[in-house]
Amino acid sequence: MATSRLLPPVDKRGVLVFVVAIAVLLVPWPFLGRAFATVFSGYANVVTRVFDLGGDAEPRFSVPPRGRASTEDGGDWAVALAGRDAPADQAMLLDTRVLGYTPVAVLLALAVASRLPRRRRLLVLALASACLLARAAAAIALPVARAFDADRTGWAFGTFAEVVWFGAIMPPAMSYATPLVAWWIGFALTTENAVPAPAEKPREKSRRTKRRRS
Repeated sequence: MATSRLLPPVDKRGVLVFVVAIAVLLVPWPFLGRAFATVFSGYANVVTRVFDLGGDAEPRFSVPPRGRASTEDGGDWAVALAGRDAPADQAMLLDTRVLGYTPVAVLLALAVASRLPRRRRLLVLALASACLLARAAAAIALPVARAFDADRTGWAFGTFAEVVWFGAIMPPAMSYATPLVAWWIGFALTTENAVPAPAEKPREKSRRTKRRRS
């Protein structure tokens, strides 16, 4: 099967495995939503602290009590964002299913369906995961900076921030497109630059063998 050096190989088996894997991963399994919301809120708090966002408000992400978030707010997938001294009922609820979990599910399905050698597949997965973590960090930092630290973080209202938010984060379709682009980036970065030498023709081998014998 001939493939481009800058495009991952695709075949019927890989497409079938991807479809089955993504269907299984996107099923709303019990407790999966709250488990992912817990992981997401932990990562969001790390991003908030590392970039010193929120100022004196000290905003924090947490998992709301079961049943508090409506289906429109994300249900079990929701995380709550509030300042340190803010009442619990004033917390902002954010849905992490489409924004956070869907890209992860698509990326894992790509890794399962890939026909790449195991070592390179893991390396591509690591690079693609780094891209998704960077996107998630931007999706966390921009709302926090705008809501709690607008006076100190003017960059959150700049043109570049607007392009990133409305171009790569806000559209639901980007939750499916971003992991595909991230996987391609990992594939392209791990492509060897050296062009493999052409195979030697059998006739040339036989002639060299005869010369050595003579």
